[in-house]
Amino acid sequence: NWYNSDRTLQTAGDDCYNCVGAQWTGTDTTLKDYSYPLNALIGNAAVIFRIVFQSDENTRQLGVVVDDFVIDGTLDQAAFELNNVAVYPNPSKGIFNLSLGTIVPDAITVYDVMGKVIYDKKGLITTKGVYSLDLSTAATGIYFVKIATEKQSVTKRIMKE
Repeated sequence: NWYNSDRTLQTAGDDCYNCVGAQWTGTDTTLKDYSYPLNALIGNAAVIFRIVFQSDENTRQLGVVVDDFVIDGTLDQAAFELNNVAVYPNPSKGIFNLSLGTIVPDAITVYDVMGKVIYDKKGLITTKGVYSLDLSTAATGIYFVKIATEKQSVTKRIMKE
């Protein structure tokens, strides 16, 4: 029930020109809450939302307001843990600690700002949920650490002094 008109080019009426079949028509200055279930997106690693506003040539109004775009739900435990990975100290002279908690990553890969892999390690051994990443031989600069599990990954920005 988002729209107040289902008029198309083939239907009669003078309230909408070049209508596509689902649109708002007229003037309504009342703010409304709309919602849409996102169940079809479950399991997707990445989702992009796009809000498109299109007006017909007959409209001379201000348009719409999109405010407080909220996605509500429960984050699965693995995603929550992976997003809580911490890297310290940052910046560092070369030794970084990756606080992984209960996560056992499949691989840790470090990229420079040009996307070149400068470190790639599989079969990791952690001590009490912490992995020590030694970049002491790397040049000073900004790097990206990708921590990957079987189903997902997270990337953290680090700086070597």
